[in-house]
Amino acid sequence: TIINRSPQCTDYLCSELLGYAENFHFNLVPLKSFLLNLNDTSAASLALKKYLLSLKTGDLYVVDDAESGAFVSTLVRRYFDGDESVTIFLEDITEESRLRRLFAEGVNSHEASSIVKLSPKLQVILFDFITLNDKIFQYENELQVLQLIGARGNEQQHTKLINVIIAKMQKEGQVNDALNVLEEIQTLPDTDAERLRAAVQSISDKHLKQEALEVINHKQNMANEKSGLEIITAYYVSGLNFNRPNVTRKLRSLVKNNKLEVRASNDLVDGNDPHFGKAKTLHIDYAVKGVKLHVDFTEGDTVVLPVI
Repeated sequence: TIINRSPQCTDYLCSELLGYAENFHFNLVPLKSFLLNLNDTSAASLALKKYLLSLKTGDLYVVDDAESGAFVSTLVRRYFDGDESVTIFLEDITEESRLRRLFAEGVNSHEASSIVKLSPKLQVILFDFITLNDKIFQYENELQVLQLIGARGNEQQHTKLINVIIAKMQKEGQVNDALNVLEEIQTLPDTDAERLRAAVQSISDKHLKQEALEVINHKQNMANEKSGLEIITAYYVSGLNFNRPNVTRKLRSLVKNNKLEVRASNDLVDGNDPHFGKAKTLHIDYAVKGVKLHVDFTEGDTVVLPVI
């Protein structure tokens, strides 16, 4: 009755119930299903739900995996529908291993393209689920997801990602995709570099084979590179995360005598306008004598690096 009166009443009741539970061991178990299904995302309501999800009787959770999973899946759906109020809550509850697993399972039930909508923190949590459970080959044709794992994943995740890169290198017409994913990985351990070099031998196109070897060598040497101009990553974008052509290799090929001079234009993507009618920006991460820097250029600008 109180909850049906107003959001303020709901907020007040949730605060009071949480206080009684934490300070006086008030038994919330009979109310658990009702409280978890409250259509409310106020701070007090979410704090109470987090308490319920972590509550145990002995070694058993009061809210079992089935009910917890249904609740987390509902939050994930709301997140993908644009409800930003649940973002911090999802990031908070996924600190706990059981809820992290249930979150990943909930996201995994959606289209793979939805992953690009997740916050960076939630993406990394999902990458663990994808790579540690060997689900990564389910995303073999999801180039953006693979690129995100390369850009934001850790070394262990990268090792699993390289299995996919190798598989793509060995398929006709997918070598460029493989190299675009590889470009996102900042540095390569020697063991992974050697695995990739072995895979490159299966590439029939001599030009692509040479290009692949250059990328591998560059990534392997990146950590120790301390002189000259290095293009780390470069994207020619229209502001939309889902359309970000990687022009790293193009810019590297244009570096002469440790200098780069080029016009920021569609020529960087072979004349293929990534978003017709919209202004583009060239984002460049680069290094000079080992010092990492970032610079942006608007479409039409003359790019000169290093910036003086």
